[in-house]
Amino acid sequence: MPTYKQDPKATQGNARLPFMGRAPFKMTGSPFKMDDLSGDGQITKKDVLIGRGVINKDGSPAMKKEFPEIKKSNEGKFTAWAKRNGFKDAMSAANAVMKNTDKYSASVVKMANYAKNFGK
Repeated sequence: MPTYKQDPKATQGNARLPFMGRAPFKMTGSPFKMDDLSGDGQITKKDVLIGRGVINKDGSPAMKKEFPEIKKSNEGKFTAWAKRNGFKDAMSAANAVMKNTDKYSASVVKMANYAKNFGK
């Protein structure tokens, strides 16, 4: 919790203008408190990284989320759609679809987005 103490320089000068553009109180201390997440007794960069979810408490890298899997019934759907519509491969189709999403159905746009994000 920040504390406030009166600034002695703020009251110097003209009696009518006691603050002369200065705030009458100075804030001391930090309004942001950081917890010691690593348990080493100090607030360090390691605590910041743990708080952001970059590393675990033991210092090992935090695991990323699992790769979103495609259902067996949907495997190859977008590639088949791309070939039926005259595209060379799924990536060229995905690029074309994502450039002009208004021209294609929502399901095709979703498949194209997945192909762009997770394709090779």
